[in-house]
Amino acid sequence: MMKIQRLTTAQEFTQVIQLLAESKLPYEDLDQMRATILVAVESNEVIGAGALEVYEESGLIRSICVAPAHRKKSIATRITESLLHIAREQKLKSLILLTETAATYFEKRGFKVVGRGDVPGPVRQSSEFSHVCPSSAVVMSYSFTP
Repeated sequence: MMKIQRLTTAQEFTQVIQLLAESKLPYEDLDQMRATILVAVESNEVIGAGALEVYEESGLIRSICVAPAHRKKSIATRITESLLHIAREQKLKSLILLTETAATYFEKRGFKVVGRGDVPGPVRQSSEFSHVCPSSAVVMSYSFTP
């Protein structure tokens, strides 16, 4: 049975890095001390992951991915919903993400395309925003209403 949980072991973190590398997503700057990392685990194997970094009142969603053999099973949706839930619990005002391939996916979940100048300053200073993702990546925002 698959479950979504917070990252708990070094072995899971190693599996997350491998999954990100296989998915051709950035992982070099993923800091497990700074980010809340969620994993989808089945039979002690990480089959999906996603992370949330907090920058003052905003969050940055990092690299939601699912192993190829487990795609089309709503795992990415469950991870995304769990990250949104955590952001609500932390009373964040918005979530930001950068994507080169999943803009349509996130639009269906309430994210809107925004300009880079619309992103809160602390998020713009993150490694993901400032130099990891190319300038061609689409910037998207999700706003929480009070």
